[in-house]
Amino acid sequence: MKELTEYQKRDVVLKRLGFPSYWSYLMSDLWSTIRTRVLVLKGTECRCCLNRASEIHHTSYSREVLVGMDLEPLIPLCKSCHYKVEFDSRDRKRSFWAAQGRLTSMLRIKMYTDPKSPMYKPKHKRKKYNPTRRKYRRT
Repeated sequence: MKELTEYQKRDVVLKRLGFPSYWSYLMSDLWSTIRTRVLVLKGTECRCCLNRASEIHHTSYSREVLVGMDLEPLIPLCKSCHYKVEFDSRDRKRSFWAAQGRLTSMLRIKMYTDPKSPMYKPKHKRKKYNPTRRKYRRT
């Protein structure tokens, strides 16, 4: 028997919680409360680009996350970054694990390019050619 995808497992949990679909869950008062709590707790800054976060990305669909007992796997993102995480360049929905991989790579890029990050590494200065030494020197 074929194993369920992460999205199918999510739908099973949501049905047990009384939601007929993921969409109905996202439109519920429960999700609205969880979303607000995440934005208050983690801030309204997109974790990838530092723009204003308007959406929350799930990195887990466990029951604890879906009912709001565990907020750690919920990531604030702006609409644009959330779309890049969830959809590929041909506008096809990514699998759950492909979306997690894309999010990880986007966060890694931000980590090394954001001057506020402790992992920030500025690019090396360009070298100028010194005709008298016939070598490049840093400017």
